[in-house]
Amino acid sequence: MRLFGLFLIIFAHATTCFKLGSEYTYNFVNEVNSSNLFDESTPASYRLEGAINVANIWRNGDEMIFQFRLISTKLLVKSQKTAEFDEKSSTVLEKVSPKPFFVVFRDSKILAAHLEEGEDDSVSNLKKAIVSFFQYKGEDGTEKVTDVSGECDVSYIVWSPEKFSKTKLHCRLGDDLPNYQRLDYPLGVTVDPFSNTDYWTGVDGTVKKIEGHERHVVTVNAYPKVGTVVNSTFTFDISEAVGEADLLKCASVEECVKLFKNVKETELMSKVTKSCQDGKCWNLIQEVKALKDDLRNSEVGTSASARAFVKLVPMGRLAKAEIWHRILNSQSGKEIKGQLLDILAAVQTYDAFKEATNVVKFESEDDFNDAERYLQGLSVGTRPEMRVMEELFKFAQNGSHYERLQDTLVQTLAAMTYRHARLLGDDFQNSFVTKVTEFIMSQLKKCETDECKVIFLRALGNLKAPSTISMLFEYAETGSYKVSTQAVKALKAFSVSFWNTPEFRARFEDIFYQTHKKFDSSARTLALDVLLDLKLNVHELTKLVNYLRSDDKAFEIKQYVLQKLSVNAATSDYYRHAMLLLVKNDRKVNNYHVLGQKGLSTAIMRDFSKSPSFNGTLLSVQEIKDGVLKRGNADVFVQAGQEKFSIFTLGLFGNGLSSFMGGSDEQDPDEDTTVTAGMELYLQGTAMRPLVFFTGQGELMGHVWSGTASEPTPAYQAISTLQDHEEVIRLHNGAHLEVSAMGAVSIDLNGQIAISLWNRNADTKVAQNTGFATSVESKVVSSFTQLSVSEVVEERPCLNLDSTIDFSGTVALCLQLHQPQTTLKSEVTKKLTIPKSKKPYKSIARQSYKYEMSGFTHFLNHKNNEMCNKINSN
Repeated sequence: MRLFGLFLIIFAHATTCFKLGSEYTYNFVNEVNSSNLFDESTPASYRLEGAINVANIWRNGDEMIFQFRLISTKLLVKSQKTAEFDEKSSTVLEKVSPKPFFVVFRDSKILAAHLEEGEDDSVSNLKKAIVSFFQYKGEDGTEKVTDVSGECDVSYIVWSPEKFSKTKLHCRLGDDLPNYQRLDYPLGVTVDPFSNTDYWTGVDGTVKKIEGHERHVVTVNAYPKVGTVVNSTFTFDISEAVGEADLLKCASVEECVKLFKNVKETELMSKVTKSCQDGKCWNLIQEVKALKDDLRNSEVGTSASARAFVKLVPMGRLAKAEIWHRILNSQSGKEIKGQLLDILAAVQTYDAFKEATNVVKFESEDDFNDAERYLQGLSVGTRPEMRVMEELFKFAQNGSHYERLQDTLVQTLAAMTYRHARLLGDDFQNSFVTKVTEFIMSQLKKCETDECKVIFLRALGNLKAPSTISMLFEYAETGSYKVSTQAVKALKAFSVSFWNTPEFRARFEDIFYQTHKKFDSSARTLALDVLLDLKLNVHELTKLVNYLRSDDKAFEIKQYVLQKLSVNAATSDYYRHAMLLLVKNDRKVNNYHVLGQKGLSTAIMRDFSKSPSFNGTLLSVQEIKDGVLKRGNADVFVQAGQEKFSIFTLGLFGNGLSSFMGGSDEQDPDEDTTVTAGMELYLQGTAMRPLVFFTGQGELMGHVWSGTASEPTPAYQAISTLQDHEEVIRLHNGAHLEVSAMGAVSIDLNGQIAISLWNRNADTKVAQNTGFATSVESKVVSSFTQLSVSEVVEERPCLNLDSTIDFSGTVALCLQLHQPQTTLKSEVTKKLTIPKSKKPYKSIARQSYKYEMSGFTHFLNHKNNEMCNKINSN
């Protein structure tokens, strides 16, 4: 009996659906609601209610023509106060005509839709949505179907003789809609779609009821509780059988179409007109004026400037050159010039580029700070524009710029080219990418000084082109200490997946173990980092642990190995179990002389932030040489799922400072002993031109006697893009969903170093004031209503890195990493408007949340605590 019932359904849906000449009226309700992800209890909602008349007016084999008439439609809006739906006037819906429109079916699929000419696009889209629900096949299976949502993979399941369901997956929306996503998953946005429709039928196969449910969950990957939810339900209930319909008298579909009046054939996918695409719903000049206070220099490093940036960048991408010209040349624009350059860099349109280069004179060294700020903004931009890159390439090829600008220009060109290649699907064979790669490699070969080589090696680290790997290894293995270290830094910038071959593993081992020649300690520790990221096998790990027993006098390297193994054991089950087995079973290793190395180098991994903030991890590496900080980094990662991404790395570097402490008996004659100190910054994986405090003992002594280095020195001030997502989705109700997300980080980084020959001590300080802002919005758009929900999250997690060295007696070094108290704020705005209405309607509701997170100092190790206590007690 069940088989007979299923056969009846299959036969009815595949061939006849509705009996020829039958005519039915369905009442329909489409309810749309949207809320923020954290709280779905009070969504913003609207409803469309109406009736649709459906008639089967022609059939020939597996071809049929249905006639539809939209009899009535009204709009209802949910009150924020009473939670009741109230009817609202809609000029667009009042003009809906009950005239018939027609759909041609072949084998249960829509072959063509013929809709009324000249009607409103949203009304036409609503009709397409309605007819799409009547495109179905009541048998188990999958197929590709095109409907109002696009071309989708459709799955059918028959549950009983009276019920079956249709699920839509992987809808291809067409090339006409924007779809931009960040490729770095932790800074991306995930849109999780769901679309299912249930059908209930009568004994004759006539559809009695349809219930469609569509849901889109938008999540900011870095903030699992931040996002939006959009639900749309569409219900049809049969109300009555109208009776017999007038049949078409024609022999073929082609002949029948000629009988249609006042309609034209149209594609079934909904027509999308983006809201605000012409920028008429805002005025960029007025917006800049309104946000001027948040963009002042004093606000860089706060969430206020990041929030202003988030609001202005999407607007700036639609602004013409003349608008930017007026803003940049206004008095208020000149007061916030640096922050406007950050916005122009993030916008990355050619119009923005031309105006930026008109305001900033690249050839003038007096404009260097502005030029560098703009170029550094371009280097971390998310949407590299080809015309902009071509212009920068011409600048770089010119080669007549002063050294500092040429350095920054090359780094920017390399970083933008890398992002361009990634957006092309990791296409490093692209003609432009190839030209830039060949240019940087050729410039590197021409360099005669180490300083020149370091610039272009740093650029190769930003470019990360596979074709440069052989050259980088050559410089790493044969260059001077300075050149070799920079080459290893560049290699470390590549994805670790590149190095998982026996050949590359062996070459990094050669650097760390100094198999063929001596290497700078920083090159060795960087090579070790790569090896550990590769997940050492048992043989390799045993070799590394036994290195701690060797007679190598570089005890700081041994301490660094211990520290890194400890970090890996704390974060990896594999390393934890392997280390326990190795140490426990080998008495030669499991003793104080091996596990109690006397070095001061440290490596720690700590939680930087947790939910409801982003899942952040702090990796701090402090490499010590002769009791002095040689290389110190604090790296903040954002983690989502199994993936992590470096937001920024700040640090200090120094060479030759041990001479102030009496030198070392283990001095390497090949080591660069030039007295140097400075600060470096990697922003989102891009290496910036380092800030050098001093080079040479004479310059250092000038700072010592004048005290100039003891004042905070700005190293980096800028606002740059984090999240950047734009997507348009065709909904099953004929409206479209605009999903957008923009995030920014505002950074004010400064450092200082003070050396006292009288007291025989030295202090270094790095202060990173940081402000984050992330905005995510979902907007359901049609000409008769617009519903949007947005959430903006702000916080200011700062980080301070201090080191104090006392060399009045036995050298003591105290390192401190401070995180001040911070507050996370979240503001949710729900808005519903009725455009083109006789009585304009707008409803806005806002909710705010606030979370306090205490400040603290990160624990490094017990030895460091002892040193700090000793120094502070003096």
